[in-house]
Amino acid sequence: MRHILTICAFALIGVEWGCHVSAQDDVDRWRQSTWQIALDLNTPNLVPAAVQWTVLDNDPLADFSDSVRTSQSNYHSRLSGASDDTREKLIRLSEMTVNWDLGFRQVTGDKVYLLTSAPGVAHTFSSNSPAGKKWIVSKIVRLKGAPVCWCIPVAVETGKEVRVTLDEKNIFDLAAAFDNAIAQIDAK
Repeated sequence: MRHILTICAFALIGVEWGCHVSAQDDVDRWRQSTWQIALDLNTPNLVPAAVQWTVLDNDPLADFSDSVRTSQSNYHSRLSGASDDTREKLIRLSEMTVNWDLGFRQVTGDKVYLLTSAPGVAHTFSSNSPAGKKWIVSKIVRLKGAPVCWCIPVAVETGKEVRVTLDEKNIFDLAAAFDNAIAQIDAK
């Protein structure tokens, strides 16, 4: 009877070891066939410390500029009707936010992710889509009362991991992009 229990125990250990080796092989194959981004949110002044984001294959700035161009007559009309500087600033902030977030229309819900701040913990994203240049793009959030977002270009390679931290140093200058789009329109 003890021989049977010993044989069963060794058989179970062998099966478990075989499953572990097979699972590890699967993980290794997965890592070699995908590119990965380890993303970290390090913004202590962001409350709540969470950002909606996605990975795009092309720079969203062109779509943002097109959106600004499309809405510019409405924007100028609203600005001319503003009663004071505070109202003008509110209209400007509203236009920037709406036009940036319109860029997310093409992104389906299953491709918008939530990044939360967890010190020392990166959120890993992986894909087997073609490698190359990608953009990590966030929706607008408020930081110290101002609308901010991130638009970070990254080069990804199959089988490699890229680490990216969203922080206050690499916030996308949405106001400058908006002003540039308006200036290009006004120059025409």
